[in-house]
Amino acid sequence: MKKLRCILLDEDEDQLSLLKSKLSGLPEVEIAASFTDSREFLKSISMLPSYDLLITDIDMPGFDGFEVARKIDPQPVLFVTGYPEKGIDYSEVPNAIGAIKKPVRLEMLTRLLKQITPTQNTVVLKTDRGKAHEIEIQTIAYIKTADKEPRDKEIHFRDGHMITAKTIKLDDLISHIASPHVLKANNSEALHTNHIVARLSTYTVGVACGSKIIEVEVQPEALNKIKKVKPHLFHSN
Repeated sequence: MKKLRCILLDEDEDQLSLLKSKLSGLPEVEIAASFTDSREFLKSISMLPSYDLLITDIDMPGFDGFEVARKIDPQPVLFVTGYPEKGIDYSEVPNAIGAIKKPVRLEMLTRLLKQITPTQNTVVLKTDRGKAHEIEIQTIAYIKTADKEPRDKEIHFRDGHMITAKTIKLDDLISHIASPHVLKANNSEALHTNHIVARLSTYTVGVACGSKIIEVEVQPEALNKIKKVKPHLFHSN
């Protein structure tokens, strides 16, 4: 059975430990990482393993739970809070699956977790290495149509290395990867939103690949999606 990979965020270490203990008793759940600082979590997103759900407190210093949720949209989020559940309005947080009151009751937690289907963390592709190659989706930063052979697609990774996916259309490759974070930027390029580090001009963004920042032209539809995930890149423009 594919496990549901969760990241936990709560400034209160005691509450975080309690939540870890509850989740550790669920065989269908895997804790991918945990944080006590919302700012540290957001800084670390591009380096984290793939995950299915963020379980976060609401009232935190730095960025509160609602702000964090908006910044990682469309990644699903479950709020845990000391406030009564009925008093929490998360209607403007489209990626929220619900809210539960501390201390967390296992039966309520289990019911809400059933709303989430574990996502595909890896993808297998035919590459220039001569055989099927399994790739962790989270590590993909940027994809472009190969210059020498347009039927091939270069896949550039966050650590700077690159492989070539053989004989596949860009749209088909994006569909095969099947991640809400991998967007078609234009007719020949795609990118992973977690690795966007800068807005370079009105219609270009910078994607981190190793020590380089790759400039990618982004069409309006994709740009609107990026604005939801990386709103801080657009504040000064």
